[in-house]
Amino acid sequence: AAVASRRCRHTTAGVGPLVFVCGGLRGGNLLGDMFVSSEPPSEAGMSRAEAMAALSEVIDLQAPAWQRWLGDVGLLEEAAKLIKTLPPRPSPEDVTGGRAGGSGGGGRVGGGFGTPQGGSFSVSPGGSSDDGSPDNNIGAVEVSARLTTLSSAEAEAAHALADRHSVDIDSPPEAGTMSGKSSLRTPSPSGPRGGGLQAPNDSASAAKAPPSTIRLHHRAVVVASGSADGSAGLGSLVRQLSIDQFDNESKRIGNLGDLGTPAAMGGGPDRNMGTPNAGRRTHSIDFAPESVHRKVLNQLLHPRLWEPNADRRFMLSAAEIDQLCDLAEEKFQAEPTVLKLRAPIKIFGDLHGQFGDLMRLFAEYGSPSTAGDIAYIDYLFLGDYVDRGAFSLETISLLLALKVEHPDNVHLLRGNHEEADINALFGFRIECIERLGERAGIQAWTRYNTLFQWLPLAAVIEDSVACMHGGIGRSITHISQLEELERPLTMDTGGIILMDVLWSDPTESDRVEGLRPNARGPGLVTFGPDRVRNFCEVNGLQMIVRAHECVMDGFERFAQGLLITVFSATNYCGTANNAGAILVLGRDLTLYPKLIHPLPPSALYGSSSDRDGDGDDDMDSGPWNMSLNRDRPPTPPRGRGAPVNPGGISASTAAGSIGDSGGKRPLTYF
Repeated sequence: AAVASRRCRHTTAGVGPLVFVCGGLRGGNLLGDMFVSSEPPSEAGMSRAEAMAALSEVIDLQAPAWQRWLGDVGLLEEAAKLIKTLPPRPSPEDVTGGRAGGSGGGGRVGGGFGTPQGGSFSVSPGGSSDDGSPDNNIGAVEVSARLTTLSSAEAEAAHALADRHSVDIDSPPEAGTMSGKSSLRTPSPSGPRGGGLQAPNDSASAAKAPPSTIRLHHRAVVVASGSADGSAGLGSLVRQLSIDQFDNESKRIGNLGDLGTPAAMGGGPDRNMGTPNAGRRTHSIDFAPESVHRKVLNQLLHPRLWEPNADRRFMLSAAEIDQLCDLAEEKFQAEPTVLKLRAPIKIFGDLHGQFGDLMRLFAEYGSPSTAGDIAYIDYLFLGDYVDRGAFSLETISLLLALKVEHPDNVHLLRGNHEEADINALFGFRIECIERLGERAGIQAWTRYNTLFQWLPLAAVIEDSVACMHGGIGRSITHISQLEELERPLTMDTGGIILMDVLWSDPTESDRVEGLRPNARGPGLVTFGPDRVRNFCEVNGLQMIVRAHECVMDGFERFAQGLLITVFSATNYCGTANNAGAILVLGRDLTLYPKLIHPLPPSALYGSSSDRDGDGDDDMDSGPWNMSLNRDRPPTPPRGRGAPVNPGGISASTAAGSIGDSGGKRPLTYF
């Protein structure tokens, strides 16, 4: 019963002597399992006949499902006697209206529930709210010029990664073969593989995507930043803003038709949008100290109480990290490369070691604990857990501990920074050495990267929403291409498909179609809205959700809403001043954006961000690795980098060649 009821929520109703608990309602239809309970007649001070008379007022005693239930509770004999005294059942022509409060409640005049499972309920619509929204306070902040400065070190890292593993990322897109062990092809299986989506045998047979039931809600929940000094607390102000009011989010999408209107997104009232309770109790959860993952949960999973150690010493030893990775790796090995998930689910974008932002998102929008919401909603993280931020160890260790504790509810995908050649340069290796010591740090860093090779690459939610870190690039046309990749995955075994799913980006706007050069560097591509539409049609999908790019409003639509980018770290690298967001896909298959604004480091990390005691945040020793970020600038927020060459990619120049730059490779972002 505990397993069957894990997603029962929202709807608990007492009707006469019965209590109904179900998984929620959508359009009058019951979602998930439903449980019916009643007090025994003896405890209620009633005879069995009196109890049956009371039940007859609210249920249809002649319905087969209720007959089974009455047999289970030992009242079937009394029911049979009472049925003989009831008026005859009305014919279908006589039954009109709903079952609850209607004129023909499942065969019983005067109302009543027709069945305890799978029946229909008459639901009163929620109260309407004011359609007006407050002015948006997420302004477009000018990004420092250093964000647009290309980094030669990052360019070398990108190509060293490909060259080291014999992956020719400068080859033409859609080529038949690749150098090394990787080959580029579009598989055409005759049927579903491993429960996956079916690939058509030829392009002419590609079925159109079904009418969309996935929709983005027309409002976003926003947690404002409060006072400048953070004294107002993390939950100082919660608002709902129309997504049309965001300054940056909708700039690069084309004509949406009715997509952005309330009528196309479920109507005006926000019936299914729960605003967070800023005044909720603070829970301190203690897990039994049976293993290392419980130790991590005990010390780190405190969204409103966590503060970093003043001396920056990490809580786990190298041996304990090895044990944690062993436990988590066992869970990942049991999973497929492409996960099949169900709603409701929360989707997180890049975190990049900004552990304070992860704690804020847990505090404001629910945390994965028994005192939080893990019992009825899953968590999906899209990669890039490490690098750039100063708390990569806390971030990845907590997520791994959650995976061990809740293997069926917490899901982690791989990002491009979950790769040793990359995180050796952009902060994670340095953090491991500085916080654990050189020998232990190298040991821990190596073990984490061995585990990263087992992370899944994508997830498909409700057979409708594909989630991945980067995108579909030039090589991915069917989800089965990812399913066929065998883990553990290195760049050598993953080849161009792995590079595309981890590294590619959408083009700069819906107006730019096809394949274009990627500002991150040569050989990396951006893909247009036409490729997104084709991918969704071929795979029978309705949307792609991906991460990988900093977006100013925390989420951003592309391809007329067929693709959404989500980024969860605020003020990326201490310079972007972007909002962070998660996407919550509800049972009704509506996506709800939920945002947090940047806060001063002192509000997130306490005294650790002010090492010299002068009252100012110490950016070099606070939440970001600022010295590293200055030397190796991050990718600018989407839409704020250098303009992309308006020309398309030819078959011979996928993204430029070494010879075009005088023997030097063009520079690359990460």
